[in-house]
Amino acid sequence: AHQSRRTPPLYAPLGEPINRGGRRRWLWLAMTDRVWIPVADADAWALATTVDDRDGDLVTLRRDGTDHTVQMTRAELEALPAAVLDEAVDDLTALSSVHDATMLDTLRRRHAADEIFTSIGNVVISVNPFKPVPSCTPDSIARLSQQGEAAPPHVARVASVAYRKMTGDDGSPPRAQSILISGESGAGKTEACKLCLMALASVSGSSQGATEGAVESALLLEAFGNAKTVYNDNSSRFGKWTAVFFDASRRIVACHAEAFLLEKPRVVGTGPGERSYHIFYQMLAGANEEERRGGSLQSSSSPY
Repeated sequence: AHQSRRTPPLYAPLGEPINRGGRRRWLWLAMTDRVWIPVADADAWALATTVDDRDGDLVTLRRDGTDHTVQMTRAELEALPAAVLDEAVDDLTALSSVHDATMLDTLRRRHAADEIFTSIGNVVISVNPFKPVPSCTPDSIARLSQQGEAAPPHVARVASVAYRKMTGDDGSPPRAQSILISGESGAGKTEACKLCLMALASVSGSSQGATEGAVESALLLEAFGNAKTVYNDNSSRFGKWTAVFFDASRRIVACHAEAFLLEKPRVVGTGPGERSYHIFYQMLAGANEEERRGGSLQSSSSPY
């Protein structure tokens, strides 16, 4: 029997060798017959199962839940990540197989269970649920912020740990802290910032009114700096820096919000399917006929 030393380890010989092309070869059967394959849709990676591996060096796979099949060489198959389905870990560094496919699958499954926060070590990933979820209620924020590092992945845990490092409650020398919230349009950055402020008010024993000014000022900033885009109806087109100040008793005494890097070209022109800043349409809706004539504006917002 002929058995190549380069045969991928995912396969093992089945039964008797067969005669193909004048040479006796083994019929290989996949020991791990499910893999992640890249797909050209929103899933990015999908599970596929080996359905035919008898055609020489070619293997046929079927995407799970569909009739779509794809052929590839054994070498290409060997390079794909095996379908290791971990329990729903809350830290991606705990995955037994770390790959784009397994990370996305974990995030997808946690999101489906309304667990929208997942850790990568000290970093927290937040996947926007576009709906209220139990872990983001005021009661949940208050409970999680008191747990500190023992809390599950959450922006409240990030805020709580930062507060304890700022005050030195964690045993380290007290020092100022920064929390960076970044993401694409519609990722939920503004809401994450609000949750952080709620958590800081809770863990410091401050009244929720201590951060209300910063939260409410966001509404004014959003009117002048948020606009409809093709991705998000309320997209922030500027950066925001929020500073929280504490007194000697370690309670919040003031908040300061500052905007920067406003997307100024949007004031005079927008792309297809997009709009200018909200304040323009609010002004247009509240203006009387004389005010609209003075600005050479039409009464309807449709042209804009």
